[in-house]
Amino acid sequence: MTAYFLSELGIIVHVDHPNIARLIGYGVEGGMFLVLQLSPHGSLSSILYGIYTNHFESFWNAMQILG
Repeated sequence: MTAYFLSELGIIVHVDHPNIARLIGYGVEGGMFLVLQLSPHGSLSSILYGIYTNHFESFWNAMQILG
């Protein structure tokens, strides 16, 4: 499993896109962990469902933010 994780890590480290969180670091001792850059707009889940009660409205608001 660690070899697969490190293989995927090698791919993730080279991804550079404005809509994808940047990888800052990783850990393999005591488990496999990724350290990702925080988003100024919060998580995708909170954008889509967290603070809105109307899912249709939240979807369109998220599309404007992620634009």
